[in-house]
Amino acid sequence: MKMFLLGCLVLFVLVIITAAVTTKNARGQATRKRSRERKNPSSDAPQPALDDTENVNTASAEDDAALGLQVTTEVKPTVTWAPELKVKPVEEPEPPQLKFIVLHVMAPAGLYYSGYELLQALLANGLRYGKQKIFHRYEHKNGQGPLIFSLASVNQPGTFDLPNMGSFSCPGLTLFMALKKCQQPRQAFNIMLETAKQLADDLSGDVWDEERKPLTMDKVASLRTELDRYLEVTRITDLFVEA
Repeated sequence: MKMFLLGCLVLFVLVIITAAVTTKNARGQATRKRSRERKNPSSDAPQPALDDTENVNTASAEDDAALGLQVTTEVKPTVTWAPELKVKPVEEPEPPQLKFIVLHVMAPAGLYYSGYELLQALLANGLRYGKQKIFHRYEHKNGQGPLIFSLASVNQPGTFDLPNMGSFSCPGLTLFMALKKCQQPRQAFNIMLETAKQLADDLSGDVWDEERKPLTMDKVASLRTELDRYLEVTRITDLFVEA
């Protein structure tokens, strides 16, 4: 009887131990399975819908805007068709029209400039008798240096009869400056203008413009403007020639 009871007890203990081991193994397998699923999620696992993700992003952007945060949106560049541009060739400037600057010193109506009084006034203002039988003003009053301007009689052909100056007379004098032959046109114009005024004082006369009208300050300013334009166009033309 005792042996039977002892056998039953041993069998009962074995059954309990087997059950405990089986349960432990099952739990271990389940744990390992869950670990593998975390590391390598299955494609069968439910994924968030695309529409739901967009809704979340939109809601997040709206929240940022409401809070005054900067919301950056990607702007795709727009490619537009542009016509082919044609570059117009640079045209060479037209040559300046101004070639001479002319002033006149005119005697009062009915009177003449004559004789040695006229010759003395011309020489005193630095004019020298020379080519074409007219007077010329050079850089220096002794007749040296580059030519600045020339002086002729208003009578045709404009020449002076120097050997017979005592019997020579004319109603006026013409001062003219050839711009092409002048190295410093601005300074030359100033000298010619001052000389014309001085001759008018010395010989008792008036200074007139190229149209034989009394010279005004506005006319002088206009002549200076034309002279500046001439110099500018000439400078640009020279650049084209050199190129």
